Amino acid sequence: ARGNRGNIGKRILVVDDRPSNRELLASVLGYFGHTIVQADDGAQALKAVQESRPDLLITDLLMPNMDGEELCRLLRADPATADLPIIIHTASYRTRQGRQIADRVGVRWVLPKPSEAADIVAMVSQALGIEATWPAVPLPVQQHAQASASAEAPVAAAGDGADTGLASLQVRNERLTALLENAMHIAAAQAETLASHGLVRDVQSLAQRLTSLAGVGLEMAFERDPDALAEMLCRAAQDIMSARYIGVCLTGSDGRLVKFVSRGLGGQTQALVAAGIEGCAAARRLTGPGGEGRMVVASKPGDFIGLPQAHPPVATMIGCRVAAHEAAYGWIYAADRLGDDGFTADDERLLLALGAQLATAWHGLQEVEELDRRVADRTRELQAANPELEAFSSLVSHDLRSPLGNIAGFASALSDRHGATLAP
Repeated sequence: ARGNRGNIGKRILVVDDRPSNRELLASVLGYFGHTIVQADDGAQALKAVQESRPDLLITDLLMPNMDGEELCRLLRADPATADLPIIIHTASYRTRQGRQIADRVGVRWVLPKPSEAADIVAMVSQALGIEATWPAVPLPVQQHAQASASAEAPVAAAGDGADTGLASLQVRNERLTALLENAMHIAAAQAETLASHGLVRDVQSLAQRLTSLAGVGLEMAFERDPDALAEMLCRAAQDIMSARYIGVCLTGSDGRLVKFVSRGLGGQTQALVAAGIEGCAAARRLTGPGGEGRMVVASKPGDFIGLPQAHPPVATMIGCRVAAHEAAYGWIYAADRLGDDGFTADDERLLLALGAQLATAWHGLQEVEELDRRVADRTRELQAANPELEAFSSLVSHDLRSPLGNIAGFASALSDRHGATLAP
């Protein structure tokens, strides 16, 4: 049962589909003697809760198979886990949506991602109801501090000649400090003005999402596996768009579907949606003859959505073509934005940018594949020609062997008979 392990050695279940995120929390919290159990989606987490009976659960929101919101709702509905402390751990630009979801499912704590180790420890300790006592400073750190102190001793004895320079440096530091304080006062005043209009949070969120957009663009530029490329874009789109569902539909030169990748759909649902995605109304509107070709936006009840009937119900959706350089390679959609807010104009622009990034990377892959195909064809042609070249060489060698032998014999006889009289 929970709550009987004192102030140390708590069992914490970390749920996140990214191993690096789980390992970071495990490293920080394991330093305090906690036992860390890991799961990569909500379905695995439910099983782990029954098996390990954790004292605390830390969960991401956007995960495959079962997301964090559904996980929290199921845990709160079960009397055995209704009082389990839960921390929602989500990207810092989704903190507002995370807070809205937390309020809906009865979760008190929301931890931005990334967070400083001290902030992680403080929130975890608060959720567990224990004191956040940091362990003693490790010996290597103490030794480093002692070594630094020893190294500073000769500097102190350098003589009075350094005093004048230090005094001058101190004056400059005081001036710089005054300038910095003045700049901080100005920045604080500007921040207060922006905050009064609700802009700071939105600007920070957009900046962080744009940073993520640039990062995934760099990763995609070096990816040469089509399946990995589509999965990478799908994961990044779900993260940047803060959407429960993401679907990427890639088509061939004839416009037929060649690949459907999604996030948020379970395995069976994924297969059913894939079977109907090519001919759905949203696909026809975006890519069919006379279609809008740019953007489908559903922001309120009754708006056109057009996803396959097998798709889970959604309240909001945006979709756009995967296109760049006047060439289209399919379409992408994001559905059910987290929190109580719908998709915004910024979301539309970000989805268009993601679609253009995927189109550019996909076009590059197609060019590489075409080049590889041409190289393979030419290699096969050369390999087929090699036997013929070898046969021709053998024939020529055979045909020339007798005349060349006669010439060599005549030259040898001539040398024997008249060699002495021939000019060197």
